[in-house]
Amino acid sequence: MKEFIANYLRNYRQSENTDYAILISGRWGSGKTYFVKQFLSDEQKSGGANYVYVSLNGICNKSEIDYQIVQQLHPMLTKKSVKCVCKLASTVVRGAAGFFSSGVVDIKSDIFALSKLMRSRAFVLVLDDIERCLLPPAVLFGYVSELLAEQIKVILVGAENQFSELHSNGGISYREIKEKVVGKTFEIPPDIDAIYESLVAASGCSRAKDSLMRRKPQLIGDFKAVEGHYNYRAFKNCFREVDFWLGYMPAWALKNTAFVDDFTCVYVALSYEVQLGKLKWEDYGNTSSSVCGDEKETVFDGVLRRHGVSHDRWFDPTVYLVLPTDLLGRMLFSKSPSKAEISDALKELPYFRKVADLTTWEKLWGFYRLEDAEVRELYLLLRKELKGLRYRKPEEVLQIFTILADMSENRIIKMSLDSVYNEAERYLDRLVRKGVLEDAIKGENYFEPLI
Repeated sequence: MKEFIANYLRNYRQSENTDYAILISGRWGSGKTYFVKQFLSDEQKSGGANYVYVSLNGICNKSEIDYQIVQQLHPMLTKKSVKCVCKLASTVVRGAAGFFSSGVVDIKSDIFALSKLMRSRAFVLVLDDIERCLLPPAVLFGYVSELLAEQIKVILVGAENQFSELHSNGGISYREIKEKVVGKTFEIPPDIDAIYESLVAASGCSRAKDSLMRRKPQLIGDFKAVEGHYNYRAFKNCFREVDFWLGYMPAWALKNTAFVDDFTCVYVALSYEVQLGKLKWEDYGNTSSSVCGDEKETVFDGVLRRHGVSHDRWFDPTVYLVLPTDLLGRMLFSKSPSKAEISDALKELPYFRKVADLTTWEKLWGFYRLEDAEVRELYLLLRKELKGLRYRKPEEVLQIFTILADMSENRIIKMSLDSVYNEAERYLDRLVRKGVLEDAIKGENYFEPLI
């Protein structure tokens, strides 16, 4: 489809018929601007026509477009120099006498005069971000019509649905205005895989690059889960952020591929929520979720739910999200944790402890990486340990039953979620009755609503 559009644009550029413009539309985040810029880059490399690219973002006056056109044609000029160039163009085309007698410079006619000088190089104007243009459709398309009358080819780019909805109040319908100017409209379908890979490359992420590529399917699913479409600028910002924090970690930690992959996945997913304003500091870590609770969902619960399907790594959000939840939050919201704090936290993670030192549940923590036989052996051992009330710290108990809930959802064990929740309640009740339930981290009791 995109190759067909590219060929059509080349034919349009070469055609002598310029009484119509082309519109390249696509929903926000479809990659239309990326496609157009890539097309322009390829054209430039192959020695094609001169294209002048102008963003209409925030444009509220036609003269602003005029200035941008001239500055694109002469990038070394300052804004104050633009009028001088237009005057010079007018002098060359109309003659010095006509110029000096005119008194007032007509910037539009000067632009047309300059374009005539450029016509031998097949000058094509690309107007991007029409949905961010503050000019109403009648004014914008009227401007384009004037350009077409002067034999200047025009390619419009933007989210047409947003532009038409923004200016839908009364008067002539958007469609009636558009059909007088636009002769061909293309809808760009998103190619998220290709765009994702190009953004990873463009972000310059040396440490996170391999993990970002290995976890591409999961992260693309995470991005889409947030709003149903993609924000490519936010993608790139997330990639750069996770790469920055990996640079804060000791070299020995970066050698553990499983940790780097998991951290990259979780951090980028949460960072994307932050970038889009869906997750704020005051909501972070505030969860009503528990393995037994059914309270009203918080903002943070919603975030975890959106990403929990594609990650079996959330575990207990009140304690760990790959890193300790509090520490990860300070990284996400620029609260400046030190390298020493991060290093100390890493040393306590199951990723970096010797297998012989790990408890059964810590070994089972990464069940999605284990062989079926190993998972079964560890699960049966964990059942025996639970029967003997081996685990008495609330944070450990919560981790264990969250893992069991994950295994249940993934159909690895023959227990329903309700069965997991009920067993968690019974286990806690036994610990309380025997008086062996230890204090939680920082003195907090995560199971207070249940006991």
